[in-house]
Amino acid sequence: MQHRILLLVLIFFIGNLSAQDETVTIKIGVFREIKAFDGLAVNLIKSKENKAVISGTNTQDVNIVNNDGVLKLRMKLTKIFSGYRTFVDVHYTGEIVIIDVNEDARITSKETMKQDVLELKAQEGGELVVNAEVEQLLIKTVTGGVIETTGTSDLQDVAINTGGVYEGKDLKTKFTTVNVNAGSRAEIYASDYVKATVKAGGEVLVYGDPAKMEEKTVFGGTVKRVQ
Repeated sequence: MQHRILLLVLIFFIGNLSAQDETVTIKIGVFREIKAFDGLAVNLIKSKENKAVISGTNTQDVNIVNNDGVLKLRMKLTKIFSGYRTFVDVHYTGEIVIIDVNEDARITSKETMKQDVLELKAQEGGELVVNAEVEQLLIKTVTGGVIETTGTSDLQDVAINTGGVYEGKDLKTKFTTVNVNAGSRAEIYASDYVKATVKAGGEVLVYGDPAKMEEKTVFGGTVKRVQ
């Protein structure tokens, strides 16, 4: 009986290893916006072809749809919210204008994204880490979303609400406007001008010693210069 149990455990273990090691490659076409859900870990890779390479667990259960240039990555209904050990390398050829992360998913880009405008969104515990060299950067994060940026941007607009976090002190800008509400927090860097509006326990930390700063605080919001 013990031998039979050990054999079943061994078969189960080997089966799990096989499923984990299986890699799936999907052609995805050209896209300008990407959205990730269900705890998936997505890595953006500039390439000569548009494809998604899926590894880890549940590789057959990832649903990828390109709808008119909007690429959505999520788990199938039977595996919803179960992508925490599933990894997707997204190879792309064009310019990604909007990156949107949701439901504890994580999107990263090791390469510097060089373009005119980039919009980053994080909500529902999603996490986004990007290095960028742009003219204008738009940041939106709510409900526990976290965005971390490095690089440069001439202009930056930041809107954070309901526990969102923006870690942007290593993103060098000239001009930044920032609105923070409801216990959210932002770290920004600007050399020339900052306009900060902070409400309801929100916090803004300002790096870069900007030449001019306008600030408005309501209901316990705080703005601090950091040397």
